[in-house]
Amino acid sequence: MDNLIISLNTSLPVFIIVITGIFFKRAGFINDNFIEKSNLIVFNAALPSLIFIRILSADFKSVFSSSVIIFGCSATFIFFLLAWIIAWFTIKDGKTIGAFVQGAFRSNVAIIGLALVNNLFGASGVAKGAIMISFLMPLYTVLSVVALTVPVHKKGASIIAIVKAIITNPLILAVILSVPFTYFSIDIPFVVKQSIVMLSDITLPLALLSIGASLNFRSIRKKFMPAFISSFIKLAGMPYTATAAAAYYGLRGESLGILFITLSSPAAVSSYIMAKAMDSDDELAGYIVLITTLGAIFTISGGIFILKLLELI
Repeated sequence: MDNLIISLNTSLPVFIIVITGIFFKRAGFINDNFIEKSNLIVFNAALPSLIFIRILSADFKSVFSSSVIIFGCSATFIFFLLAWIIAWFTIKDGKTIGAFVQGAFRSNVAIIGLALVNNLFGASGVAKGAIMISFLMPLYTVLSVVALTVPVHKKGASIIAIVKAIITNPLILAVILSVPFTYFSIDIPFVVKQSIVMLSDITLPLALLSIGASLNFRSIRKKFMPAFISSFIKLAGMPYTATAAAAYYGLRGESLGILFITLSSPAAVSSYIMAKAMDSDDELAGYIVLITTLGAIFTISGGIFILKLLELI
């Protein structure tokens, strides 16, 4: 019951803000121009700031578990490829392929994942989870940009054009910029750092309001099947398979629990932001965020229950 309450406390606020976006749009507080401009701000400034700060705040010297990182990154890459293969043979539209693939592997680890880790393992778990995030977030960013760029350019595009689109992406640039500051422990002036933090804080509320305002429920039937399949891979296929493999190879306790939670967290809100900004299928991305956020309440609680029952954590 405690795990269910934890999941509800972290997931339901996401739904509430999305629903607020729906009502704001219908009440006329939000229009299409607001959605377009807010997504530009989030994608080009707020989200890169969030990525920079999250990676910058990771203390590599305090807690480091190579096994968790290896299993987490390997599972992410493997299921990225698996989702791509499934999408490539079942979906014709390149924009939809990108949103489908991104939704299948990208977790909301920085918000929901860390909240669950904190409630389950406390400060030591959060420290280890932060290190995990510092490796996953750059991987998520790179793979997401690839997923949203390559399928759209699959006909007649040069490799140079695709590579240029990837390396000039604001999120990729944020990752690259954060690495030397993190690795060499370079201090940033408080005023500058606090400004970046404040800018990053607007990412989640603006993105969630935009998701709600952008949803078109008339098309949900057409989008439901790809959204459901992508969500199933995200919530069940990847986390349960990777956790079982890690347990088989001897991972136990806090490390195994962190691995499961980070991989089973719902699709990141940033997946919608990127899909919208990069001219992908943002509607499908929004549905995947909603489905996985609701479904995670049950899949995460069920997974934690099983791991505790088997005395693996």
